[in-house]
Amino acid sequence: MGTASEQIAYLSRSANRPRLLRSIADQPGTPSDLVERCSISRATVQRIIADFENYGWVIKNNGKYGLTAAGSLILETYEETITKIDQIIETKPVLRQFSSGNEPPVRPLSQSDIVVASDDQPHAPVFHYRKQLTCRTIEAQYIVDPIANPTFDEIHHDLYEECQSVTVILNSNFETSIENSGWLVDVSPEEMYVYPGKLSVGLVISEDDVLTIFYDEDWSVKVCVDSTNKNVVRWFTLYMMEKKADAKRLSK
Repeated sequence: MGTASEQIAYLSRSANRPRLLRSIADQPGTPSDLVERCSISRATVQRIIADFENYGWVIKNNGKYGLTAAGSLILETYEETITKIDQIIETKPVLRQFSSGNEPPVRPLSQSDIVVASDDQPHAPVFHYRKQLTCRTIEAQYIVDPIANPTFDEIHHDLYEECQSVTVILNSNFETSIENSGWLVDVSPEEMYVYPGKLSVGLVISEDDVLTIFYDEDWSVKVCVDSTNKNVVRWFTLYMMEKKADAKRLSK
């Protein structure tokens, strides 16, 4: 019958196998039906069906092959696993920024726009962040500018002026940058917080949007996450509330 690892390996070695199993799940059929539906040679279909029968995944009734309960569960588990792995691969540039157990929800994150710096477009995340803050109306609740990045002075200043109430957070080791920052000098002391540790995430959060940028060790922007998914927005809101709880209000 094969171990779990052997059965997973069997399905994974050829795209024809899960495709044929899915076709049978959607509608039982004869070998000829399956050849036509899946565009697989008859010899290959017959060989795979024989394997499926040995594993107990299919059964033949009135000349047509259908899934057994085991086959249905195997297919469901396999497809869920492949989908989850695909989501992890898609979101890996973001997930690598977090420790295990402290990461954003993967499935909602995979439905977000993730812009990654590349050799060809090293500034793509910055361009996306700036463009979205310029062209969208966002009633920000949090503006996190950890290093008082001059690249974002103008758009953060405009955003801050348009918002009625906003919390601003930056890293403590960049606290002296406030005196030279075009927008932070105008922030009310009641709204400015300084985070004591290393905060490598910059973001703007509203009730409906989150725009997040991630800095590397050299404070270069490597990734931008742009999401209206409520689960992603909620997660980053809670993330920032935790950072705020550890921060101190700035004394000006």
